[in-house]
Amino acid sequence: MKADSLFTVDPEILGGTPVFTGTRVPVKTLFEYLEDDYSLDEFLECFPTVTRDMACRVFKHSKSALLDEVTDTKWRKRASKRTATKAAAQAQEPLTLEGHIGEVCSVVFDPDGKRLASASNDQTVKVWDAKIGKEILTLRGHGAGVSSVVFSPNGKLLASASGDQTVKLWDAKSGREMLTLKGHVRSVSSVAFSANGKWLASAGSGGDRTVKVWNAKSGQEVFTLNGHRGGVYGVAFSPDGRRLASASYDQTVKMWDVKHGKETLTLKGHTDAVWGLAFSLVGKRLASASWDETVKVWDTTSGLQMLTLKGHIGGAFGVAFSADGKWLAAANGDHVDRTIPGEVKVWDTTNGQEMFTLKGHTGAVNSVAFSSDRNRLASASADGTVKVWNLRGRNGGK
Repeated sequence: MKADSLFTVDPEILGGTPVFTGTRVPVKTLFEYLEDDYSLDEFLECFPTVTRDMACRVFKHSKSALLDEVTDTKWRKRASKRTATKAAAQAQEPLTLEGHIGEVCSVVFDPDGKRLASASNDQTVKVWDAKIGKEILTLRGHGAGVSSVVFSPNGKLLASASGDQTVKLWDAKSGREMLTLKGHVRSVSSVAFSANGKWLASAGSGGDRTVKVWNAKSGQEVFTLNGHRGGVYGVAFSPDGRRLASASYDQTVKMWDVKHGKETLTLKGHTDAVWGLAFSLVGKRLASASWDETVKVWDTTSGLQMLTLKGHIGGAFGVAFSADGKWLAAANGDHVDRTIPGEVKVWDTTNGQEMFTLKGHTGAVNSVAFSSDRNRLASASADGTVKVWNLRGRNGGK
């Protein structure tokens, strides 16, 4: 196989970036993986459309000479920077984690980005090696689907919320079940740790309509927050731990004073159920995802809407800020017409412009999470998979 048949340069594929023929995998990705101490086997596992023979043939050529040969074309010269950025964001193949036998409802990175946890309707939580996608643990114990999972701030614990009306705490290293928190009278839809790890909040869906705050060490209920007129589907602590936000089927987001257990703000503007919430790192902004097909960004002091991000076909279900607060990812899809693939949209929070869309899931996307360095984004889908997207180099990424 000659070099010119081993690679393809097409302005419609990654804006003209050289890719292995028959794939959307950039040639340079192979070298980047090796430079980052990945093995060839790990690269091939992450990008199964590239064969071992194709990778081995690359090593017979000089990297610089080979890339010069295939990039010095009229197509690359014609490709605009904007086209290259958007095409790369939409097309680069992610790492796909398969193992759940039901819809994946939630995904989260651990604090150092080395592990991922996912929660599924198959009643399990799985822990994965985030680098190569290898399953490390499967946590069993819930009696119904698991809707939410989160690591504690130190990465030592996992908390999970389930349709069995409980919250469970697990040892994140061994997978041992440590505590079961009971008190909700309907499915528990979301769970969140405070930044100091002392408190755990849980959301009661359906007729429960409450938010409960627990002592994460003892498992004792501290207080119950009442005020929503519909089931609660999302909870999130502010970074300083002083405030708690809750999202509800009643189309509102409420802000609570954690110390006194009092409601401080009700954010109105969505026209359908609100599912997901995320605070920015400094806590001045709060993002909310709704079935009304929008994501809204709010000022957490005044309660005023700062941005309304549209275009989430079927509904937006999960949101996540990057650590620097510049990017906001939103999970969307259609849970009614399940033939419509879900997407992940990434927005520039400084101006509300859509930066790129990540496509690849075959079902609605329920949850998204950034790694702490913003180089990766994980997504959980109704198609039963978790995908890990490499964001390195995308429109300002590292």
